[in-house]
Amino acid sequence: KSGQTEETSTHFTVFNSLAQRRTSVVGFPLAGVLDPGVNGVGVRDARGDPVQAQLSRQNDTVYIVANVSSLSTASFDIVSPCTSDCAELPTITEGVIDLSNTHGTTVTMAESTGLPEKINGVHAQHRYAQYHAEQGGPYVLIETDSASPLPAHSLLGSVSAIGPIFQEVESTFDLGYNSSGDLISTTRVYTDPDCEQAGIVEIQHGVPEKIGDNRELIMHVATGLATDGSLWTDESGLEMHERAYDPTLPISGNYHGLVLSSSIRAKRSSEHSKSQHSTENSAKQMSILTQHTMGVASLGNGEIEYMMARNIVNGTDDQGPWPLRQLQGAFSFPTWVMMGDSDEVESNRVISALRLENPLVVLHGDSKAEGKKFRALRRGAHAKGKASPKPMNDGVHLLSFHARQLADDNEEYVVRVQNVVAGSGVKTVDLAASVLNYASCQEMTLSLQEERATNEMHRLIWKTKGGSEDDTSPEAYFVNNDVDCKSVTLGPLDIRTFLLKM
Repeated sequence: KSGQTEETSTHFTVFNSLAQRRTSVVGFPLAGVLDPGVNGVGVRDARGDPVQAQLSRQNDTVYIVANVSSLSTASFDIVSPCTSDCAELPTITEGVIDLSNTHGTTVTMAESTGLPEKINGVHAQHRYAQYHAEQGGPYVLIETDSASPLPAHSLLGSVSAIGPIFQEVESTFDLGYNSSGDLISTTRVYTDPDCEQAGIVEIQHGVPEKIGDNRELIMHVATGLATDGSLWTDESGLEMHERAYDPTLPISGNYHGLVLSSSIRAKRSSEHSKSQHSTENSAKQMSILTQHTMGVASLGNGEIEYMMARNIVNGTDDQGPWPLRQLQGAFSFPTWVMMGDSDEVESNRVISALRLENPLVVLHGDSKAEGKKFRALRRGAHAKGKASPKPMNDGVHLLSFHARQLADDNEEYVVRVQNVVAGSGVKTVDLAASVLNYASCQEMTLSLQEERATNEMHRLIWKTKGGSEDDTSPEAYFVNNDVDCKSVTLGPLDIRTFLLKM
């Protein structure tokens, strides 16, 4: 009709890289794609049915709960204007609110810090703090001194939001010390009791480019758990090891690697049951989960801290080289907190850590045609009439799958596959059949810095003591000087990385 706003839409495809069906919250970025404005936006699934959705406070992201089969995709369209079943704007209030969901996850927020002080009824006082390079710290090997909590006046304010998908409290901190911007922390609890984040408390850390000279920024958590300073870390990635606090070492000597997760647990003994916190520490555990490796320590009873950023210009020791800085540019990353009975937390820790490390991958296209093209690429190498990719061999996992935009507006896909079975034989993967029907395939080093063929020309070949040529990983199989990506061989625990161009 005359004067009616024409409906526009954009298409998103969600890919699940884990070999299990997942129900997870996923966000579609709207900046540069659609402007909700006064007309709003709605989300439709592949059948055209409406999907419950929530807009962010800034209207730059729309969130849904997506259900995606293992190693599969799900498609959604964002439409505007929206006349019914529109994405909901959250209810906004100044200050902090307590967070909860029907799954039983509860967070008591502290007005004075803008951060959690209790999780699921257990004391868990969160505070940002900084080490001064002159005092010591995770990377400065001198005498120990505790980190300095951010002063009360550093909290510039908090804003709370309640919506159908999640509740959150966003707090802004002035780091001072010549920092380049504010630290923004968002504590979030997800509402849907069936989503994989339902039992999780998520804290998103928005760290500025520069945190101040000779500073190391940490998150410190003080609990009521009688742990005697014992810390559990997963330096191997999965298997946990107990680390006892050693008072004879500097702070750096008590820091360990947090690869996927780290935990503190209440000791179970008659002595600890006499603690003043005995009503809340009986068989309780708190686990911290991360997407990337960080330093973690427990320097006191019931305490845990993890390092987030550093900017050491010089040090009073000779341990350099200085300066030692984080990556250039501001960055944001999530940590997940699990708190509850030790057996329950431990039974869910590993799978939750894998989900955090491998979130649903969001691929954006300009229309439904892009989604059809993507699904066609996925089907391209299969027998006629089959709509799903060929399963990979048992024990072969797809570690990474994400798109990278090229200068010519084309896309390439980063793919990492691993044979996760130690002591197994060589396994073979057909990337065209199991991942994407590519136009070209190029093998890279794990860090994507160099072609493997170039790297092989000057790489040293290491063998175990007493080993033989048979112990080494299989060489890449070349056809006409190109890697054959339809026959990728993987020895035990091998990881190989590829760029697939469309």
